[in-house]
Amino acid sequence: METPLNFFRATYVINLDKRTDRWTSIQHQLTTYGFPSVQRVSACRPDISHITTDNYANFHYGSDRWESFEGYLRGAVGCLQSHIKVLETAIQAELDNYLVFEDDTILEANSHSLLGNALKTLQQQPDWDMFYLGGRHRSRRKPVTVSENLLRIRCTYQTHAYAVNRPFYTILLHALNQCKAEIDHFYAEKIHPKHRVFCCHPAVAIQSDSQSDITQQQPLSEKNSTRQPWLKKLVRLIRNRTR
Repeated sequence: METPLNFFRATYVINLDKRTDRWTSIQHQLTTYGFPSVQRVSACRPDISHITTDNYANFHYGSDRWESFEGYLRGAVGCLQSHIKVLETAIQAELDNYLVFEDDTILEANSHSLLGNALKTLQQQPDWDMFYLGGRHRSRRKPVTVSENLLRIRCTYQTHAYAVNRPFYTILLHALNQCKAEIDHFYAEKIHPKHRVFCCHPAVAIQSDSQSDITQQQPLSEKNSTRQPWLKKLVRLIRNRTR
């Protein structure tokens, strides 16, 4: 059956081999909503000995935010490598576009209709480069309204659900191979201001607030929150200032 979601030529899900629970959950969500050609991509998890300072020269989060900066490095660098892996897979398959999800994505209940409306407008933008299903917009470079359900974004964080258009593949791959920061920061600061990047409005995909597979432990805002309420407030302030 022809649906607006058939606009996407393939749907990739980045998933750690050990997180079969997340793969089962998101696979069920995506197939229920009718996303086409759902394929699992094994997430990268590099050995710490293979990560050099050059890999994280511009990282925005330091060891003071998590007990194990080593674990954070493995996760953040692995996240970048995983998104590159998906892009290279799409290039090899010669796809006109592709959609990628991180496995902790949650689709909103009204996703199908909202996304369909956004895609109608997006298809009127033949030179679009990227399209987000959700994200955190920074106020210093606010999104521009294109239509009721589509925004042109200029600084949006998170990479849990987005699409890439084929004419942009080579440009994006070259940029990512030079990336020395977390991928969502890199996109927001280097890609969004210079290229045609859009986002569904309101968001149809959000990132789960569960324990991160990047840090492999709870965020500080969830640790000792009952015993140290002042710490919870401080971390919330820091997190809001860095968004």
